[in-house]
Amino acid sequence: MELTVVMYHYVRDLDRSRYPAIKGLRTSEFREQLEHLRRNYTVVRMEDVAAALVGGEKLPPRAALLTFDDGYIDHYITAFPILMEFGFQGSFFPPAGPVVRGELLDVNRIHFILASMRDPTTLIATIDDFVREHQHTHTHTQLQPGQPGGLLGQVGTGQPLRLGGGHLHQTNAASGVAA
Repeated sequence: MELTVVMYHYVRDLDRSRYPAIKGLRTSEFREQLEHLRRNYTVVRMEDVAAALVGGEKLPPRAALLTFDDGYIDHYITAFPILMEFGFQGSFFPPAGPVVRGELLDVNRIHFILASMRDPTTLIATIDDFVREHQHTHTHTQLQPGQPGGLLGQVGTGQPLRLGGGHLHQTNAASGVAA
């Protein structure tokens, strides 16, 4: 099965938006993309994809599925009417928890902060530096419960290091022979 999934987030009249610098798609660009899809693809529904996955009818050649993430109001007031105009159906994925609790997703906080700044390059550089400085902690092996002394207690003993269910054999640095 071959399927092109086109994922949208912000679709709005950016110039009249509270956050014109947000990384979104202008309404005119959205229309242009839908025109392109109409000419070059067959836009399918999620139901068509689900049926094809369980052995129902095959998808048409050059099938495309339109998805809209994060439940923005743009989807309802901007994208939905345009989809109706084109006769297309989209699949919408609002985040249930934040919607019910009236919370903002962290990713949206970041988008809004970046879109509010005149020059976000300093903030981006600061974040990049922070991540680079702290990313090494993600490469350390997690110690397994019940390992006496953990990995440090095993180093230099000549015993295989136990990592999860496998083994990593220690090498004697002087001879290069696995101990």
